Amino acid sequence: MKSVLTVSSIAAAFCLGAAAATQPDALDGLAFWVRADTGVTTNSSGNVTEWADQSGRANHAVAADAAAPQFVASEAELNSHPTLRFNGTSQLMTVANRILTNGIEGCTVIAMAKATKNEDSTIVGIRTGMGAPFLQLDTDNTGKPRFIVRNSADTTANAVGPQARTNIWGMYAGRLHKGSGTVWTNRLYFSSPVSEAVATADFGANTDLTSGDQYIGGLSFAFWQGDIAEVMIYERMLSEAELGGVLEYLTARYTLNRSAPSVIALADIPGLKLWLRSDACVYNDRFANDAAGHNEVARLWSDATTNDHDAVAADTPTLVTNVVNGLPAMGFTLGGADRFYLENPITTDPRQLAVFAVFRQWPNDTEQNMIFTHRNTGTELIQASFQHATNAVFQIRGSGNVIRTVTVPGLLTNGTFNVAMYQFDAVNDRHAVAVNGGAEKVDTYDFGAQTFIADTQRVGYYSLDGSGGLFLHGHLAELLVYEGVSLTRKQKNAIGYYLETKYALDTGYSPVGTLIRVQ
Repeated sequence: MKSVLTVSSIAAAFCLGAAAATQPDALDGLAFWVRADTGVTTNSSGNVTEWADQSGRANHAVAADAAAPQFVASEAELNSHPTLRFNGTSQLMTVANRILTNGIEGCTVIAMAKATKNEDSTIVGIRTGMGAPFLQLDTDNTGKPRFIVRNSADTTANAVGPQARTNIWGMYAGRLHKGSGTVWTNRLYFSSPVSEAVATADFGANTDLTSGDQYIGGLSFAFWQGDIAEVMIYERMLSEAELGGVLEYLTARYTLNRSAPSVIALADIPGLKLWLRSDACVYNDRFANDAAGHNEVARLWSDATTNDHDAVAADTPTLVTNVVNGLPAMGFTLGGADRFYLENPITTDPRQLAVFAVFRQWPNDTEQNMIFTHRNTGTELIQASFQHATNAVFQIRGSGNVIRTVTVPGLLTNGTFNVAMYQFDAVNDRHAVAVNGGAEKVDTYDFGAQTFIADTQRVGYYSLDGSGGLFLHGHLAELLVYEGVSLTRKQKNAIGYYLETKYALDTGYSPVGTLIRVQ
């Protein structure tokens, strides 16, 4: 079923992430808490043989010398805090005292961790051998975070994230609770207080879920390859607001990069008619039933607004995870014809359009590549593209058959993603292009009463008389199209800074509220 995201609903959801930082032991129900900067005992080899529980319940984790993980005293990616490094083959720690009782009706498991390999491996596991029941916060064999619970009758609730997070530090979290009747729900989170996967299961009366052996950094057969800096287990389901407070604690402590930054700055900007995000609303079927995974063809790239301008695939555009700042992007094959078309056009005769795109080119591709096109089989066209790898190109032609082209150099070609802005404004006679937050190049041509009626709107190519051309080759992470508004400099900066922050790009956009001096 399609999940519709509105600017207002996303902003409201991500407001949860703006909660005040909460110390883990300030919340009721903390049953286990280990962190690498305290309570660590090492052997003569510098490996950790005991990790002391800070919850006050003495649920200490221990390891024999042969299974002891490496202690790393200072990890640059963690704001110079220490971490425990697990080798993925033999190292893991066990907890003898029972952390969770079988009678619980909910729990929360949180870990600050980084996986360095795509495989089935466990951060926190409660399981005896290969048997059931079990509860695991882990990754699947493609590197996607997972929170999975199974009772002894093999009834399973399996919440799997939409993309791999390999080689990315983040907050892995799972929340489990008993709902009405005998149905249980578990939710998975990654560096956000908004769940990215939900699963349910009817466990009936068989709710002995947490009676197995207890492990940190693996199971008896599946070992974590990567780092674990901190783990918390609560014997109740935290609220998402409480989880947001813990996330803020981890963010401040480790300078954690959230998987999806706040979009509150966009909520007050009018005119957003199309929003294609590679990290949301991508499906491998046209009916929005199955979310696309890594290297799967994206049959439907659904509009993340409520406007239903969904993009339907032609050929095989592919979702690729972990492409830019740990986030996915849509892959368009070099030399191929991967593309999308809008079944429901934004408008047939615009007077104002503004396009923001986050993309990178394939190396050595100097052809013109279309990003977004509005085109008529006759004359009219509005086309946002790039050419010769380094130039953002904007072409506009009205019913008077006069074409105007605005070209701006400066696109990065070293594999880095770019932000390009294209603005068509026939109301105010101002047509502009900017690359990576640089100065806008402006064309003030007056189109007068010319129309811009088009019968196709496309992503990744143009369509003319039923044939396509100038296909996009590279990766497109996000596309925003505004219609019917003249965006101000402040509004364009806010959009650009949101994209810069989300994708960790080096641009000239400034934080919202910053005073910009005009020379």
